Amino acid sequence: MEMDTLGKKICRHRKAKGYSQEELAELVGVSRQAISKWEADLTRPSFDNLQALCVALKVKMDFFMDEWSRVPESENKGEAHAKNAMAAAAGAESVTVAEVAAVAESGEEEAAVGTAASRDDEEAEKEKRKRKRKFILLLLGIVVFALLFVVGCVITVVLGFVVFTPNQGDDSLNSMALMKDEFFWVLLATLTVLLVEIILIRVFRQRKG
Repeated sequence: MEMDTLGKKICRHRKAKGYSQEELAELVGVSRQAISKWEADLTRPSFDNLQALCVALKVKMDFFMDEWSRVPESENKGEAHAKNAMAAAAGAESVTVAEVAAVAESGEEEAAVGTAASRDDEEAEKEKRKRKRKFILLLLGIVVFALLFVVGCVITVVLGFVVFTPNQGDDSLNSMALMKDEFFWVLLATLTVLLVEIILIRVFRQRKG
């Protein structure tokens, strides 16, 4: 009796399931030529493709193990590590479509998580730069209003000396009345600047804390 080869097993079970080479190739995710070469024993499927074949043909992993292992290593370089994995899977239940789908979904979820994490990092970096700009503007505002307050104090003091210095004559009295108005307006403006400065300093301390 002629011994079954890996290619013959694949061909027999493909026909038993009613698949053409094109249909099986689509299920496995390879070309029709790849299926043809497997069935002719010209090449053997990779370990991943063998798993997909088991899913498509609804057989256990150990069903193809002996024949797959007998194919010369030169035909599939880099797959020596897969033999041990297949041997460990020999006694396991058949790989189901749901299990393969679960693995695929897991990979998609990991990719989605990675993309979301990258997006979150970008948003966090943008928010950080935005807070830094606000902090610098706040500090600049404190410096500007501090200078305005100093200037207002100087002007208020000078006007105070002029307004409240005793003057004689009608012209002096008239000019003093005008300067009193200016004095009170400057004083009000200086107090307003002081109030704004206090508010900015409190906001600065809250942001810094």
